[in-house]
Amino acid sequence: MKNMNKQLKFVKRPIGEADASTWSLETNPIPELQEGEILVKQHYVSLDPAMRGWMNDSKSYIEPMAIGSVMRSGAVGEVVAVNKNPNFKVYTDIGHFKYYHRCLDGLEVFATEKVHGTNFRAGYVKYNAYNWWRRLLAPLLRPFGMMKYDFAYGSHRVELTRKGKRTTGFYKQNVYYMMAEQYNLKDILYPGEVIYAEIYGAGIQKGYDYGCGDNEWKMVVVDVMIDGKYIDGVAAKGFCNNRGLPFAPIVYIGTFKTFDEMNAIANPPGDKSILYPDLEKPMEGIVIKPLTETKGYMGRMVFKWINDTYWLAKGNTDFH
Repeated sequence: MKNMNKQLKFVKRPIGEADASTWSLETNPIPELQEGEILVKQHYVSLDPAMRGWMNDSKSYIEPMAIGSVMRSGAVGEVVAVNKNPNFKVYTDIGHFKYYHRCLDGLEVFATEKVHGTNFRAGYVKYNAYNWWRRLLAPLLRPFGMMKYDFAYGSHRVELTRKGKRTTGFYKQNVYYMMAEQYNLKDILYPGEVIYAEIYGAGIQKGYDYGCGDNEWKMVVVDVMIDGKYIDGVAAKGFCNNRGLPFAPIVYIGTFKTFDEMNAIANPPGDKSILYPDLEKPMEGIVIKPLTETKGYMGRMVFKWINDTYWLAKGNTDFH
């Protein structure tokens, strides 16, 4: 049934083995997505022994299932709908350079330190009537010069356009909203300008606070888009200088060198971070792209080059 959602509700705590009376299969309409929400079509749902323990009303490593709630489980699905402005472009997927050794041969390149944080984007994008109230208000307010652009912010994959508890994501604080406020982005950016950045600080990545104290967060810009197009790396750095925004530390500008020479840039003496040299952990690596915006056969060329020590350290991975 279109626009309907099947839910397996937990309705009775079992004693011993669970049976058919433990759950109730319900079919309900899919509600309209709220701002910043996504709709996921589930393809696979896990069935784990731990699920029986979750049904008990007893202290455990996780909160017990509440009566009337949807049965908890792991799942793999596909994002089929989002409630966001389609003009707020997601960031380029960054490939690992080890899979594309020859893509940059002979090119002038631009490389920055890869800061180990959480991704962030913010800016003004053309207005889009993506839900009912926007479609209602647009024709009424546009004659007065309103609703031409949206100020949007969020992670590279999720758009958040308001302050609220549901927008905190993985962190105790809504760091995306805080960055937009802390750097006054709503005032210093102009229509059509979007920045892509990395947030770092307390609790973002374990051991990678880059000198930030408790309840302190900062960001570095890694890319800039104007009117739907990324600008060159040097221009992006100049853009940030003019707006008073921090830019990721530049580690190299020039002709692409041999693999060993470039690998040495990603693995500096002591594996020290340029952003914060006193960091006790190794720098994550570098991000490298053509000095002038260039597309290859796979699309926009932006690559990560992971530091060897970071890559091999316990708990670290380049697949993040």
